[in-house]
Amino acid sequence: MRLVLADGSPRFLLVTIQ
Repeated sequence: MRLVLADGSPRFLLVTIQ
């Protein structure tokens, strides 16, 4: 999942489904 943080920096985050 690709998310853009509030500071505007693109980051790749690994999200686990609970």
